[in-house]
Amino acid sequence: MEFSSFIDEYQKIVEQYPHHTAIEMNKKSYTHLEMWRRSSSIAHTLSDLPKHSRIGAHIPKSFDLVAAMLGCWMRGLVFIPLDPSLPSKRIEEYIHDAQIHRILSAHTTQFKSSIYHPLPTYDSSDSLDMEQITADDGAYIIYSSGSTGRPKGVLVSHRGLVLVLSQQIKNIGLTPNDRCF
Repeated sequence: MEFSSFIDEYQKIVEQYPHHTAIEMNKKSYTHLEMWRRSSSIAHTLSDLPKHSRIGAHIPKSFDLVAAMLGCWMRGLVFIPLDPSLPSKRIEEYIHDAQIHRILSAHTTQFKSSIYHPLPTYDSSDSLDMEQITADDGAYIIYSSGSTGRPKGVLVSHRGLVLVLSQQIKNIGLTPNDRCF
């Protein structure tokens, strides 16, 4: 059976239900088409990076955080959330440990680094050549608290992502008319 990545499956949802609500945040709704366009614009800004590059997202929980994650996956990149509420020292440890190539930031940052890039201010309807994703490609790195008191990064594959999400969809019984937030 051929592997179908989350982004492949999400593209089908966008095509079938472009005007359905994808996400609701702060009393505002965004459609799947709006999410796809925003994600595509972010993916375009990352098109100079090779597949498997690691991208930090220094973005608060928001529509843009989800779009950044999807934009990374469109390009075959590894997504790493960097919670802006964390101390600078901790974020710098994550940057070094995860060997992050670029950081997308939603705001002016206190870090002085050439790897920081602001989020694009436009949404793209341009076509995008998406990278082919295999089951074993890395999807994201998440940091645990670690038993030693020092956070440890764990790389989750696209296979792992799809398996967990598929099981959650089955357990909860989600349909195209449902929304998660």
